[in-house]
Amino acid sequence: MAALVDNVGNDFDLEELDPSSPLVRIKVLIIDDDPDVVQVVSFCLERHWPEATVMSAVDGTEGLSLVRSQKPDIVILDIGMPEMNGFEVCRRIRKFSGVPVMVLTVRAANTDVERAFEAGADDYITKPFSNAGLSTRVQAMLQRIE
Repeated sequence: MAALVDNVGNDFDLEELDPSSPLVRIKVLIIDDDPDVVQVVSFCLERHWPEATVMSAVDGTEGLSLVRSQKPDIVILDIGMPEMNGFEVCRRIRKFSGVPVMVLTVRAANTDVERAFEAGADDYITKPFSNAGLSTRVQAMLQRIE
């Protein structure tokens, strides 16, 4: 069976799912222009929440449209995207939705973290990231919205 390797070198058997994970039906939207990141994040989410619906958008405009039409439970948002950066996407989401927004980016400067929270982000995690760290933060967000 094929394995997938995340950004910090963890590999996972694609058939391996945690049998103790509750079957939680969540909708997650990943807004990121890097298909490799989308694949790893999607796999991480689907591994921990097999019943999850994971959608993705490659830019801010498509992401905003999906937030409006699909009403995800959580948005995972990159900052460095062409045309409309993640700060602006987050600001625009906040004009019409209270959906939890997790920023997932390579940008680790304090000014970027501050800008993200000022734009309305609920959490901030830098790449590379661990799957355990990502799933723990998503779980915390889910507990806050239940």
